[in-house]
Amino acid sequence: MTPSRIVLISLGLVLALLAPARVVALPAEVTSPRHASLQEDSLAGAEEAVREFSQLEEARDFDALYERLHPDARAIVPRSVVVGWYEAFLAGREAG
Repeated sequence: MTPSRIVLISLGLVLALLAPARVVALPAEVTSPRHASLQEDSLAGAEEAVREFSQLEEARDFDALYERLHPDARAIVPRSVVVGWYEAFLAGREAG
């Protein structure tokens, strides 16, 4: 497997984490107040996760970002790949 392919796979796994497991996808036709409340909770959870990732990127805490990967992803993607991708991607950029 080429290094660029590993980076692309790693990026896909990292991006998949931006949709936390607690976010619930509801059918469009669901409009009851109870379901609306669930959607609001899901959005709040997603917003919190995005803020957390952004803060970790700004702090350049790539190890903490790696720890947010799903355990299955960590089993196949080495820490060095994720950290290296973030270092290269954010080189000369401001995150957050």
